[in-house]
Amino acid sequence: MTDHLDYDPFRPEVQRDPYPYYAALREHPGLFRVESSQAWAVARYDDVHHVLRHPEVFSSHALQTFLGGSLLESANRGPLRFLSHPSMGHLARGVGNVYRYFGRRTPMFELVQLFLSRRAVISADPPDHTRLRHLVNRGFTPRRIAALEPRIREIARDCLDAMEARDEADLMRDFAVPLPVTVIAELLGVPEERFADFKRWSDAVVQGVSLGGDSAPQRVIGTMLEFVRYLEELIEERRAHPTDDLVSVLVRDEAGGKLDVHELMLFLIVMLVAGNETTTNLIGNAIHLLLDRPEDLASVEGDASLVPGLVEEALRYVSPIQMLPRVAKRDTELSGTKIREGENLMVLFASANRDSRKYPDGDAFDLRRDPKEHVAFCFGIHYCLGASLARLEGRVAFEELFARFRKLRRAPGEVSFLESGILRGPKTLPVAFDRPRVAA
Repeated sequence: MTDHLDYDPFRPEVQRDPYPYYAALREHPGLFRVESSQAWAVARYDDVHHVLRHPEVFSSHALQTFLGGSLLESANRGPLRFLSHPSMGHLARGVGNVYRYFGRRTPMFELVQLFLSRRAVISADPPDHTRLRHLVNRGFTPRRIAALEPRIREIARDCLDAMEARDEADLMRDFAVPLPVTVIAELLGVPEERFADFKRWSDAVVQGVSLGGDSAPQRVIGTMLEFVRYLEELIEERRAHPTDDLVSVLVRDEAGGKLDVHELMLFLIVMLVAGNETTTNLIGNAIHLLLDRPEDLASVEGDASLVPGLVEEALRYVSPIQMLPRVAKRDTELSGTKIREGENLMVLFASANRDSRKYPDGDAFDLRRDPKEHVAFCFGIHYCLGASLARLEGRVAFEELFARFRKLRRAPGEVSFLESGILRGPKTLPVAFDRPRVAA
């Protein structure tokens, strides 16, 4: 990193290792202005907590500001004008393709418009958020989540059976990816033959709308539209033949006038992406860390009581979701920086979780730390709906992995990471292990 602070979360060198930049941002007086994205970087724990605690000042509907009405019109007048708009930054390239590829009055165009209309639970403000959150909370009650543990454990063991049978193993491909994808697909009532499609669709959504991505190729946009069409079919099927899955629960709310079909589709899209990306990256990040810390790995392999602490410290130390945007609803001030109404903020969860003012020696991984109040799952009204599910999946995954294999270690092959300013986790993680002894 250069002597001066040159932070842009979408530059490859920052994505490879953002943590030195986060450390510099935390020491920067006031807030740092990221000119390429026309946004303020919020990096200190207290500042992040303040933003998340005050949705009446800092709206979650930041994309509406990025893509205001004039920009929607410029998208239709011509791609060059759209892509050169100074307030768009990297976001324009991905979303611009949606408009250019499909044009107006298509399902994808309508879905993008809907997302910008404050009706997605992840980006809504009260009172819309309050209504939507109340409806979807019923699918994530503590009792419902706890009841999933036996099935999650069974899925984990099935993945490990297949992994054990291989001559070479990639922890991401063989375990960290299929486990949460299978769980979320079954929760939604998706048939087994579509599980692989679910992961492909999730990857397309992440790539297609990633703030750091290049222009989404037509095949990615086409895959996203394929996902939308499948959801339409799934919803129609549950209207005609309801079951006890989550989609059926939400369809009943739609029939009762509490939820419209587009709000339902948006929730399912968010649930798919957040429900598998968070857990996949949690598992991958934690094992990647432990492979470089043999003493910690040996400790957790030999003592299952350390697993819950591993989950929390891994979430703090390498947050699967690095940041999300907010927009100021009125003129305000934060850490001495004046923020004008309509200005955007990058809320850096991953930086806040390393702040030594909150966590002593915050840039160190400590298996026995109790990282209370970390913000890996956000905070306040937008606290992650699936946090308890992700924690359960992570705990079961580690318990089963360490019970099955000993001497987990790196294997030859490339370790690659997601190319994203928002998500952090391995794409590939080759591993070797000692197979379990066969009982005599």
